[in-house]
Amino acid sequence: LRADVPESQAANIQNITDARFRPSYSDELIDIASVGGHRISKGNAGAQSGYIPVYFYLPNSGQNIINGTYCDVYLLGNDRENVIAVPESSISEQQGKYFVYLEVQPGHFRKQPVTLGASDGIRREILSGLNSGDRLVTEGMTYVRLAETSGVVPEGHTHNH
Repeated sequence: LRADVPESQAANIQNITDARFRPSYSDELIDIASVGGHRISKGNAGAQSGYIPVYFYLPNSGQNIINGTYCDVYLLGNDRENVIAVPESSISEQQGKYFVYLEVQPGHFRKQPVTLGASDGIRREILSGLNSGDRLVTEGMTYVRLAETSGVVPEGHTHNH
């Protein structure tokens, strides 16, 4: 697997320890280490201007990986502290802006704009918009979003407070 890293990120290449990738023809996210793969290069300037290739070895034993296929690659590095990260499934994109749904009280949610950071394919870093300890929807977010746009008020609930 070859991942092309922008030259502007050259200083971070030394911290890359593993990768996950999703082939363009699949929804499956494959962790290179979990299938017996590993990084095989440290990254040297490549022929493709502006990018540095980083190579990984992985055996093609049962994953049905098609050689030469484009993939979404998530490069993994050293753990970082004091980072707020949420499952990718909890993020809603609406007209180019990103939101999560915070639980303000049991069964009641508020749409909260967030600024996204890096992703490992499973979790997404939140740069702003959330605080440690915030409770948010991590599964079934689509249902909360549909309820938000339906205009239906749950029985026993009113906005005349």
